[in-house]
Amino acid sequence: MKTIKYLVCIAFILSLVQCEKWFEAVDDRPDFARISNHSNIAIFGIVKGCEYTDTIIPDRTDYTFIALPHELVPFAVSYDTREEYMEKNPVIQVFIGNFEASDKDKYKSRVRQQDYFLKRYELTREWLEEHNWIIDYP
Repeated sequence: MKTIKYLVCIAFILSLVQCEKWFEAVDDRPDFARISNHSNIAIFGIVKGCEYTDTIIPDRTDYTFIALPHELVPFAVSYDTREEYMEKNPVIQVFIGNFEASDKDKYKSRVRQQDYFLKRYELTREWLEEHNWIIDYP
């Protein structure tokens, strides 16, 4: 009986290890670009592509990135390569907000108001290539 319990415990632990590896691979998206936060506040960003020129952020939108003050942060937007993503989305929009002022419970209502964001960029592939895929804020 002890042997069976022991084997069940070993099998359970091994399955947890495998699940952890699977979850790590799920977010293995290629870096799309980097945000360079030159401000003294933490910021968050939301990137939109295919809905250009629509500037409304859907209610259930997650942050694409969070950057601390004076930090350079890579971010991903898709499992596609840069080239594939930009082929589908000739212009991307990047919305920057004040992360320190955000309250996760009130985030969605503030996003709907559209006055919560500090800056909005409209970027083309050419612009991103000229700037070495780095977006400077501010």
